[in-house]
Amino acid sequence: MSNRIPLRQNEDLQLQRMAAQRRLYSRAKRILSWQMVITVALVVVWSFVERWFPMLKVYAALYGMTAVLLDIAVFTPLQNSLKQKAAGIQELFDCYVLDLPWQEIKAGRRPDAELVAEFSRLPSGVDYSSMKLLDWYPAESGTVPLFLGRLICQRANCWWDAKLRRRYAVWILAITCFLSVLVTILGIARQLSLEAFVLADVLPFLPVLVIGIRQAADQRQAATRLDDLKRHSERLWSQALSGEISEQELTRSSRTLQDEIFEQRRQNPLIFDWAYNRLRDEHEELMNKCASILQMEASAALKEIASQTP
Repeated sequence: MSNRIPLRQNEDLQLQRMAAQRRLYSRAKRILSWQMVITVALVVVWSFVERWFPMLKVYAALYGMTAVLLDIAVFTPLQNSLKQKAAGIQELFDCYVLDLPWQEIKAGRRPDAELVAEFSRLPSGVDYSSMKLLDWYPAESGTVPLFLGRLICQRANCWWDAKLRRRYAVWILAITCFLSVLVTILGIARQLSLEAFVLADVLPFLPVLVIGIRQAADQRQAATRLDDLKRHSERLWSQALSGEISEQELTRSSRTLQDEIFEQRRQNPLIFDWAYNRLRDEHEELMNKCASILQMEASAALKEIASQTP
């Protein structure tokens, strides 16, 4: 079976799918931003307002309950729906580019063409190159047989996402620690008593601290699950190069691995675009270097197998 991964990924329809996936995720991240403003930032503001104007306590309580209800009934379902749609479109892209069958039992119904058309429309002055959608997978994946090139791409998927999430978690913790130290320094500078410091500074800041720690923990957990998938892809790679597994068996195993990759995309916490764009170039360079190493390993192994064939 011929390997056309580098060519397939840059076909116009596939670029439209990736553009739609990117914009769906961006919309989910905007909702997350509003969720954080409404459920965290404004709650902190209300805590100060309530202290300055005690007669507004009932309104502060009403706002708190409303924020919780919005979080449960609106923000979280909307984010999950958009993530599901984006993951489905990216799965459609992967199934075509990596030549894998669509698994309806795992991914559900194929995304509608209308959904792709709606979200793939690019703003004026924006093209696929500026969105960095060209050459999504390393070009080296096309220089080896398809069953090996597919594994290179799947491993790159897992490594890339895990690395990005681990770095992002460090950033979140660093920002949270900085804000915690800042709040403490301001409390000391005002020479507050312990009781006043807790009531005036610690309690209002607590929601920010909780969401920062939770976000970092969620990102690390997602990275750990992706590391497990990467190690599984590496076991398949070793078995393929040693001849322990046939091409047909490897294709079935790749399909199973792809199921888990899709599941992670559907469940993983969001990463804001500013962090993704900041880390992308560095990680892309490392990913391409690793793909080159894997390509050389595969070429050497295939040559050895060919020399041993009578």
